[in-house]
Amino acid sequence: MTSAKIEQIKKFQKSDLQALSKDASIKANVKVLKDDYNGFKRNLKDERKFKLAEFSVARNLERKLYYFFDNIFHKENVEKNKSKMDYYKNKRQELIVDYGYKPTKEKIKIKKETHKLNIAQVKNKYKSSQKQRVEDNLLIAANGNWYENEFSNLPITQIKVFKQEYRLKKTEFKNYRQSIEFKELDKNEKKLKYLEQKVELSEIEKKFSYDGYLNQAFAENEIDFLKIYWEKKDAYEKKLKLSIEKYLNLRDNVNSSSKQEQKKVLTELKKQYCEDKKSNFISMIKRQTNYKAYQTKKTDIKNKYLSDKKTIIFSNKVLLAKWEIKKIKNDFKQDFNHDKLILVSKNADATSKIPVQQSKWKKYLACTLGLILPGSGQIYNGQYVKGLIMYALTAIMALLVAYAFGFGNIEGNGIIGLITLGNSEYFWSNGDARYFVIEGALGVLFLSFAITYAIISARESFLVARAKQDGARVKSWLETKNYFKDEGYPIATSIPAFLLVMFIIFVPIISTILLAFTNYGPNNVSNFEWVGWEQFRTVFNGDWTNTMVSVLGWTAIWTVFNASAAFFLAFILASLVNNQRIKGKVFFRLIYILPWAIPGFISILLFKVMFMPGSILSNIFGNDNFQTTPFYAKVSLLMIQTWMGYCVNFVLITGILQSIPKDLYEAAEIDGASSLKKTWKVTIPLIIFQMTPILIGQFIGAFNNFSIIYLYLDGGPYDVNSTLFGGAGTTDTVASLIFKLIQGGEVAKASVLNIVVSGVIVAISVGVLIKSKSVKGGTA
Repeated sequence: MTSAKIEQIKKFQKSDLQALSKDASIKANVKVLKDDYNGFKRNLKDERKFKLAEFSVARNLERKLYYFFDNIFHKENVEKNKSKMDYYKNKRQELIVDYGYKPTKEKIKIKKETHKLNIAQVKNKYKSSQKQRVEDNLLIAANGNWYENEFSNLPITQIKVFKQEYRLKKTEFKNYRQSIEFKELDKNEKKLKYLEQKVELSEIEKKFSYDGYLNQAFAENEIDFLKIYWEKKDAYEKKLKLSIEKYLNLRDNVNSSSKQEQKKVLTELKKQYCEDKKSNFISMIKRQTNYKAYQTKKTDIKNKYLSDKKTIIFSNKVLLAKWEIKKIKNDFKQDFNHDKLILVSKNADATSKIPVQQSKWKKYLACTLGLILPGSGQIYNGQYVKGLIMYALTAIMALLVAYAFGFGNIEGNGIIGLITLGNSEYFWSNGDARYFVIEGALGVLFLSFAITYAIISARESFLVARAKQDGARVKSWLETKNYFKDEGYPIATSIPAFLLVMFIIFVPIISTILLAFTNYGPNNVSNFEWVGWEQFRTVFNGDWTNTMVSVLGWTAIWTVFNASAAFFLAFILASLVNNQRIKGKVFFRLIYILPWAIPGFISILLFKVMFMPGSILSNIFGNDNFQTTPFYAKVSLLMIQTWMGYCVNFVLITGILQSIPKDLYEAAEIDGASSLKKTWKVTIPLIIFQMTPILIGQFIGAFNNFSIIYLYLDGGPYDVNSTLFGGAGTTDTVASLIFKLIQGGEVAKASVLNIVVSGVIVAISVGVLIKSKSVKGGTA
């Protein structure tokens, strides 16, 4: 369909409302406003930091002036210094008024209110434009243009008359295609006649539906394509026939001796090529040429061989004629594919320009179909290929749902089995409750997948149907496929990995949560039952109170100290080694990272021996109680872990220190900053900015560090009169206590500890990561 005929549709000319009507436009406007607000906050905080630094310099200068003011040897500068002091006092006051904590928060609050009002204004404009569009009965095509609905006021009786005329014409054409006259036409004429009838039918359909415009566009585009195709095909066939005749004549006239001669020449050429390659390789092996020269000469030898071979082949007229036949066939195929792409592009352009009419209730029907049977909503909307693909995925989801309800379980009964946990009250015999929990957790995960998939299908069906109601036609499968090739490719390829990660992570998490509400213990390993919150009350109340206070307190000290001590020790050593006045930096760096090269368990066992009574470290510190007294045992553990953990931070901090521009330190010196100030205001912020995610990971790693506790003293030393439960020792952390509980069969209590403490640690870590500038993309 030509662009002139598409313009027969009455276009609505209101550019301002038309621009506001697009979903992409409102999203873009809101994004711009959010970026502006976030940029304002970021710039204001950076400016505040700069001004506070200026305030710090002013305060230092003021202190120096006070010194001069009180010094009897500088009485002649009293008036001058007094005026400077007054200036810096006023300067400090201005900075406090403009860039203090409260004024900064007030500015951000005002900006936030303005930001909310701007977003509300954009959304209100969008809603008003949509409301006016509905009131004026306008349609939005897929390309975003508005069109007046020319069929909205058409009487139903008139529509019925047009539809009856359309059906009669369609029956007439169908009868003609079954007639003898039509059957006597050749294949191309039949195809052309069919398309011409389709154009004629579209003229009638245009009286009551926009589909007539689209069908006419498709038919006329295909007619143009076929005419060009037939014309090119005739030309190529004539050309191909001449080339074949030329090839046959040449082949019959060439004698066998010339063929043998050419074959012999090609053989000699290949032999020479192999010899040249061999000599080139030998010269490199004997170091007569370097590797780069070898590669260059190798390429030159190959190119010369291919060029000579092509020259010999093309000197043979028979082979040249054969090559021309292949080229003609290939050119015709490429021309056909090119013209086919042009046809598809024209059809897609017509689809985006021509609106569509659809009743309001159809979007709810499409949503319902997509929810009940994913894929049905897509087929109902006209997305047939996409719907069939989703049917295949629906079949997979059906198998997962079947497993979730017990089909194919080893011993459990899916989600239903979580109700009973294999209790004989509901079954002929007791089942193993562990299977019921694991397969119940799998059932919960699989059912969640299926429900999420159905919701996504229903939402997508609803959005497409709503867009059709507004006037936009659905995208063709080719457009959808191109989207997945470009923008959607990263999403499509990451889905399997995401599902696998979900499976690996969430099944243990769900199982742990479920076991925390049971009485899984040493006396009921396979026949445990639901007990509600009893395990939580037992662990965090009553007899276990002293145990939890001891273990949690030591775990908090252990985690915070290890994470911070390893960082600061590494920072001190890296700063010393990075100092310009230090000689032999390579040697010191090698020495400082040696602990990293020793396997962890060997280091722990070695320190265990060295801290024994009468051993080397006990004699150095003059104390034989490092493994018998709780306090000294904890100190020795902290020392060992710091020694083992600083190496990674040392390497990272060394690299960061070497990457910090010297201009920052020079600027700080000009502003009057001392060495301590430069370290505190420049070096440490830059290091923490780049290492925040790593430090969070080390914080979690220190919390979960079990090996050193187990290998060093296995949680000891133990007090004979201890009131600690669960086999806990004085140096046991939460991780080692969980291990001991599981080893002793107290799985339910271990699950309670794991859920509560891990939840707190994860919440703290995620909160710090979200607030950190290294994650949000700010500046140090």
